[in-house]
Amino acid sequence: MPVERAQLYVSDRAVQVARSAVAHVRRVALLGPQGTWTHQVALELWPGLPMEWHFGAPEQLRTALQQGEVDAVLLPARTTVVGDTPYRAELDAMLTMARVHLLAQYARMLGYCLLGHAGAQVSNVLRVYAHPVALAEAAPWLDVHLPHAQRMPCESAGHAAEWVAQSADRNCAGLGPALAGSLHGLLAIATGIEQGPHNITQWWVVGRDAM
Repeated sequence: MPVERAQLYVSDRAVQVARSAVAHVRRVALLGPQGTWTHQVALELWPGLPMEWHFGAPEQLRTALQQGEVDAVLLPARTTVVGDTPYRAELDAMLTMARVHLLAQYARMLGYCLLGHAGAQVSNVLRVYAHPVALAEAAPWLDVHLPHAQRMPCESAGHAAEWVAQSADRNCAGLGPALAGSLHGLLAIATGIEQGPHNITQWWVVGRDAM
């Protein structure tokens, strides 16, 4: 699975500090489906390590942590575009659990590919599925290259890629990291298309300290 590192916002030193703080973690709960930006960040925080990923909805992640099924939860806490994310309340609730702490913070600037089926061309795309923040970031590019395409909000880059991959409609595409395309059998038919308000997202790793 590719690990994109071209648009990290934090310094290499800060990345190493975050990795050191979560080095004991091997079971992580994160937003599903596969191919979300949270999944991408997980691969950057634990590069090449034998990990056990648990994908699910936010409330399922909290239950997994509470019941000891995972060592930590990884969720986006804040973005420069929208402020606190909808997951902030879940993170705060987890931090009230016994022995659960904020283990690390990780900030990253996001970038996007236009992901479509094999043989798809930008000029043929009629619908673009993406998280609302992604649609805002890519709006200037979409205005120029796909001015008549419908912009379809969805929960995450992973959901966008999953929807496009499962659709019989060959004129649809999604916005997300290259990881989303590789996991869902899609190709990047355009890259580096974020030209709007650049979003820096801060993720929190919430879990239990090493024993």
